[in-house]
Amino acid sequence: MSRVYKQRQIVIGEEQIIELNITPVIKNRETQSLDLGETDSSDQLFDTEQEITESSEELLLQAKEEAELILANARIESERILHSANEEGQNLIAQAQNRAGEIEENARNKGYSEGFLKGREEGYDQVDALIQEAIDIKQNTLLEKKAVAKSLEGEIVELVISSIRKVIDHEVEKENQLLLNLVRKGIEKCVYTDSLIIRVSTENYEVVNSSKNKIYLMTEGIDHIEVKQDPALQSGSIIIETVSGTVEASIQTQIAQIESLFYDILKGE
Repeated sequence: MSRVYKQRQIVIGEEQIIELNITPVIKNRETQSLDLGETDSSDQLFDTEQEITESSEELLLQAKEEAELILANARIESERILHSANEEGQNLIAQAQNRAGEIEENARNKGYSEGFLKGREEGYDQVDALIQEAIDIKQNTLLEKKAVAKSLEGEIVELVISSIRKVIDHEVEKENQLLLNLVRKGIEKCVYTDSLIIRVSTENYEVVNSSKNKIYLMTEGIDHIEVKQDPALQSGSIIIETVSGTVEASIQTQIAQIESLFYDILKGE
């Protein structure tokens, strides 16, 4: 007697068991002999052979289907394992990258903090140096300005006085009253006299001489006034002579007084 039972177990992944059962289809030879012995019909023999053939084909088909199922499950499990391994690998890579990033960030922060503190100190030093440099430049500039201003003060005074002279000379030529005012100022300084000699420049002689009547009205107790021209005098220069002395009432004298006042002010600074 011969019976064939086929059963396979395939373990895939985490102990997943796929069973392959093949139903026994080969009959006992003794039974077959008895069956054949009981009938001599050729039809029965043919039917038996056909049944065996069909059973064999069914067995092959079943085996093929089982094999395909096993392969399909194997592929699915293989893909699952690969996918799981891939995910795990990706996770490990991601974790490693994150850790590396943390280490790099910590190192960067540490370096940045140290560098920042150092840079800030250096920056403060540079700023202090720049501020000190600016202060020095400002002080030097002020000193230079003072020195330049001091050196120019004399020139400025001379320029101002020169301008005053030009303006006054121009006004003297245009305004006769200016000369008469100078004469009046000089007469006010004269005391205890009854006669005057007024010396003027050649340019101013006609103006002063023709205005003697006006000059008389400026005085008290003066009986005699004589106007003389003096080529040595500049325009605007007036000298008044009395029995008691001489009074200079020229424009140049007043300008000289103004100039002296300027220099006194500068010396005081």
